[in-house]
Amino acid sequence: MGSNTKRNLFDHYAKSASAAGLRTTHETLHCPLCWQGTKYDDLSLEHIVPSEVGGNRVVLTCTQCNNSHGSLYDAHLAQFQKTMDGFSGHGTIPAKLEVLGKTVTANVAWGDGFKHINIVGKASNPAEVQAMQEDASAGRFDELHLRLNFGYIKPRFQTGLLRCAYLALFKCFGYEYARADVVQVLRRRICNMDIEQPRLGSLIGELRKETIPYTDPCFIVPGNVSGIQFYLVVIRLKKETETFHFVCMPVPVEQCGEFFEMMERHPIDNNGVKLTIPHELVFT
Repeated sequence: MGSNTKRNLFDHYAKSASAAGLRTTHETLHCPLCWQGTKYDDLSLEHIVPSEVGGNRVVLTCTQCNNSHGSLYDAHLAQFQKTMDGFSGHGTIPAKLEVLGKTVTANVAWGDGFKHINIVGKASNPAEVQAMQEDASAGRFDELHLRLNFGYIKPRFQTGLLRCAYLALFKCFGYEYARADVVQVLRRRICNMDIEQPRLGSLIGELRKETIPYTDPCFIVPGNVSGIQFYLVVIRLKKETETFHFVCMPVPVEQCGEFFEMMERHPIDNNGVKLTIPHELVFT
């Protein structure tokens, strides 16, 4: 991907911005994330799903959002999947090991039916390591405490998924979708971590891998609950293993103001109900 991809995307979204009634000057577009007018030279190719976890589709965002969101959100998506790899026997999970009041740094190898705990000597107090080894040799303890470090922050991980879903729909529908008031609520939620509503847990969940017959980094399914339309955006994160997550996104039509209320209520009303994806409606 290079200059031709960037130019083609710019020309495409310039038409979308015009159709949406957004005023732009020559060689300028609104960044779909911060919504600031951005010159062509300050726009960059942005992966919808981070390439580190298998993403391969791009849109245009400003360079600042591209760079800052990498550490704010993308890194947490990657670390989540790295942790899931660790639980499946690929790599290790960092941890703190505590025995009889002594604490050392360790790596845990998590395999099928076994766990190996390896003390990281260079990251631990040598005296604590030696004392722990002596306690083990003398049989002075019969239990130990492990505190795993997953390395990602859940709200940032969830916001990262929301960002992927928003950019996926922006790629499909452009500014005509992104400028809708209900969608702008979510865009601002992505760009400002101080905003706490809508609640991320009401929009986001995880799907069992066995139920997904697709290999795309993301795909979109139209849905309807009680007459309220929405898009179910499914996101695949992939390293050594893969996980699938969904984000419910609004369709900016009549009744869209009820979308967030429905999202809060629906999981409670339908607890335990299996989700069936109508494959004939799926698009990417």
